[in-house]
Amino acid sequence: MRLHRLRLRHVKGVTELSLDFPDTGVVVVEGPNEVGKSTLLEALDRLLDPSCKATSKSAGVKAMQPVGVEAAPFVEAELSLGGYRLVFAKQWLLRPTTTLRVLASRPEQLAGEAAQARMTAILSECLDRPLFDALRFTQAGEPQIPLTSSRLLAEALDGAAGADLHTDTGADLLGEVEGEFLRYFTRTGRPTGELRAAITETETARDAAVHAHTRVGEAQDLLEQRESAVATLRAAELGTPEVSAALEVAQARAVAATAVDQELRAAQERAEAAQAADTRARGDHDLRQRMVGEVHEHHESVTALSDDVDRRARDEQPLVLREATAQQAAQAAATALARAREVAERAGDDATHLAEVTELARLRDRLQRSEQLSAELATAQAVLEESTITPAVLRQLTDLSGAVELARATIEGAATVVSLQGLGEQLSVEVDGTPLHLAADGEVHEHLVSQETSLVLPGVLQLSVRPQGDVVLLAQRLAHAQSALAAALAKAAVGDLDTARQRCVAHEADAAETHRLRTELAGALGGESADVLGARVTDLQACTEAYLFARGDADGLPETVAQAKAVQLAAKDEVEHHLAASARAQDDAEEARRAWGTARSGLEVARARLQQTAATLQAQEQRLAEARAECDDDAVREAQQSAAVMASEAQDRLAQARQAAAEVDVQGVQAALRWATEALEAHRVQVSELRDRSHHLKGSVELCAGEGRQEVYELALQAFAEARAALRSIERRARAARQLHQTLQRHREQAHDAYVAPFAAAVDRLGRQVYGDTFGVVVSRDLVLTHRHLHDTTVPFESLSGGAKEQLGILARLAVASLVDADQGVPVVIDDALGYTDPARLRSVGRVLADPGSSGQVILLTCNPQRYAAMEGATTISLTPNRLTA
Repeated sequence: MRLHRLRLRHVKGVTELSLDFPDTGVVVVEGPNEVGKSTLLEALDRLLDPSCKATSKSAGVKAMQPVGVEAAPFVEAELSLGGYRLVFAKQWLLRPTTTLRVLASRPEQLAGEAAQARMTAILSECLDRPLFDALRFTQAGEPQIPLTSSRLLAEALDGAAGADLHTDTGADLLGEVEGEFLRYFTRTGRPTGELRAAITETETARDAAVHAHTRVGEAQDLLEQRESAVATLRAAELGTPEVSAALEVAQARAVAATAVDQELRAAQERAEAAQAADTRARGDHDLRQRMVGEVHEHHESVTALSDDVDRRARDEQPLVLREATAQQAAQAAATALARAREVAERAGDDATHLAEVTELARLRDRLQRSEQLSAELATAQAVLEESTITPAVLRQLTDLSGAVELARATIEGAATVVSLQGLGEQLSVEVDGTPLHLAADGEVHEHLVSQETSLVLPGVLQLSVRPQGDVVLLAQRLAHAQSALAAALAKAAVGDLDTARQRCVAHEADAAETHRLRTELAGALGGESADVLGARVTDLQACTEAYLFARGDADGLPETVAQAKAVQLAAKDEVEHHLAASARAQDDAEEARRAWGTARSGLEVARARLQQTAATLQAQEQRLAEARAECDDDAVREAQQSAAVMASEAQDRLAQARQAAAEVDVQGVQAALRWATEALEAHRVQVSELRDRSHHLKGSVELCAGEGRQEVYELALQAFAEARAALRSIERRARAARQLHQTLQRHREQAHDAYVAPFAAAVDRLGRQVYGDTFGVVVSRDLVLTHRHLHDTTVPFESLSGGAKEQLGILARLAVASLVDADQGVPVVIDDALGYTDPARLRSVGRVLADPGSSGQVILLTCNPQRYAAMEGATTISLTPNRLTA
């Protein structure tokens, strides 16, 4: 593929742009950032993307429309692809159009969907898309490139290795085998498609046979369960009379035991009432004793707490004085620290101000230089604009002059020539009315006859000479050519062709001077405009003046940045000293504050406890007085003793009742009655359940007998045998496809191994031009650079610096371009790369890019034209904001 011309209109920030590219060699497209270099690549991608049709309104298409402008993005490219030379164009969003003009080998002209379809077919036939994508390198892009899927590179490496492992039909065969393999297996080797369906069908048939066999067994089990249930039911019905008799005996014994149990319950109730009365009397007596003891204890606590409050009040006074003294010391230390910090900040501001003064002087020099260069550039451009004899005008004048000479030579060869020579004394002759004197010395006068001419010898002879018709036509052509040349010379304001040549040489010198001044101006501005640079000077000058005004004359301004930094350093030391002193003072003040706070909190807590204890004592004394008023201490004691005697008597009577109940065994009799009742009920439930189960099993057996489970089982066995036979047949075909696929894959890997060496050799050859003879690379089977060898040191690719990775990425792409046939290859496009490369190595890379032996096309996009300034033979295209507008 070759890119001859690219034209953009209304694409992002590009209003109108048309670039012509040479068929071979290096093209440097340079311009400042955001001028539209990357837009060129994006527009070409959109144009060649078959899915990005003119009618598309995808996000990528909408992104090409200029912001705030109702205009249709338009892209046109002239390309050479295989044996085709064509012009392809698209317009999106507004009035979508697609046009294709095939210039060679067979002219075609299409529009709309037909043009898109034809272009898609040509791209599919002639463009190696993996190679096209791989040979593009962008700034901060991936240095490694995927190459194993490139057909052209594989064929080129086969030829370089002498292996011929890739044939024209190899890819088709591998694709067919892989398609057959994928009928039965996934890419990871798992069954799929027909094989998976056959396996599933066989497993389903097997499960159906197992299920049918299980159902036959279930029917046999149901028959056996039915017979067992009938025998168990008959045995249970025979045991019913025995269980009923046991219940009648238990009921008779329970009636006698009930009377004894009632007497025991009455004795228990009387004993519980006496015990409760004894417990209440004992509680009243214990409560009265506790109340008296608590009043005594709180009297003693009030006395002790009062003494503690007095002691704490005395200890608080020295701590208050200590806290005030420490707080004053901390304030003094903070004041000294603030003064030191102010001195340090002022010294730092002084250093910044002096640095800004230095920067201001540098910017003023740049601004003055840029203004001088701008004036010289304006003068040079004015001179260049006044120079009207450009190389194109000179070529036109030269062509017109050649046409005049050609017409004159043609007419001289075809016209009649009349020769006049005087033989005697001097004669006078009129030629078309113009006198002509013939001297007697025999001088010959020749006259070209291009039209009817009259020769008159006065008084003697008149002769008319008529030219042939062709001569008249040639004469008209000569006159027309002379008129066109005269008009062109007059328009160019020159008298002859030699003068035009001299002025053309002067024009080219003026153009070179203009380019030099423009380059120097760009360097002086450093990527900024003069307005921005002037604004920076104005802002910086205002900042320095404002600082001097705000600072005043306090302490005097240092003369240099070093002096200001020395003052700042000394002030910082003073700050550190006062900061430590302030921290110590703050710690002392905080410690004194904590000690005083602790003492004050302890005093407040002691006072609160004293107040609470006194209140509790008063409440307890009030409750004790009220209790004694209701019943004095002696009456409480006597009531407790009487209740104890009554409780003891009730316990004696309860013991006698329990003895009688134990002799009868009331609980055992009642337990036997409950057991006999429950046994009879359980027996009846069992008989009922056995009867229901027998009936249920009888119905299930009859249902199974009518389902024909044996026949279903035999049919399932037959279906399983058929499915298993079909699976074995498909498995044989699948194993054959897998074996063939593995064999071809193994041979393809051998092919990859064979062409690693030519690729590595190509990278080594180019790399040694940059790094020297010690350079070498290690390449994996997938054509990925894994290590770089330089000066007896081998470093993994991932451990290299960003600049080294970038350089190797470019060398790999150039190696690929050198291996692939130039007529079938694609351009190498490098977008704003080598930003991290040092100048010496950059020159070496430039020599590799401009290799005179290369017949490929290399397109370099850069915002820094100096990066490729040393490259010989490169074509430079400068993009400026003026060039991007209509």
